[in-house]
Amino acid sequence: MILGAVLVGGHSTRMGRDKAGVVVDGVAMVDRARAVVADVCDDVVTVGGVGCDVVDDRAHPMGGILALLREKSAHRYVIAAVDQPLLKPSLLQLLLAACVDDDDGVCFDGEPLPMVLGHKRRHTAGALVAAGALRLSGLITKTLPLDEEQRRSLMNVNHPDDVVAADAASRAAPPLRVTPKR
Repeated sequence: MILGAVLVGGHSTRMGRDKAGVVVDGVAMVDRARAVVADVCDDVVTVGGVGCDVVDDRAHPMGGILALLREKSAHRYVIAAVDQPLLKPSLLQLLLAACVDDDDGVCFDGEPLPMVLGHKRRHTAGALVAAGALRLSGLITKTLPLDEEQRRSLMNVNHPDDVVAADAASRAAPPLRVTPKR
């Protein structure tokens, strides 16, 4: 089973409000991320605070990932950030194809998210958090190169000005298919 996860935690201090509900091209970022991840996964969950499928109150992505790996069983985990609204399923497919070992952790050069983890990375995540090592790079065993177009699709939205840029870029791209969560 391939389980998708959208990390929606964090304080969104630079944005000034919860990023999950920020609308880009008419669609909330959490719904955009779920739709993209759902294209390549058997199921998708959200990870973050109260109201998420996997609740983790630690204020860092590594804690959320550890909670996911401990709570949800899967062969592979596709993990994406809520604040990359231009992410494409084709990029996630590249990561999945490169994750051939159960102990693999794969992301793109210079971009810790999205990532794909084999189920055995659970042990590594636990050891990292226990040691206070919270950088996501500790989970990674290999990285893939990105061309400029691919790198643009990993645009991170942190400020209100970023929303304007993401909105314009999204409108120039093919429409996103979004199915409401059941």
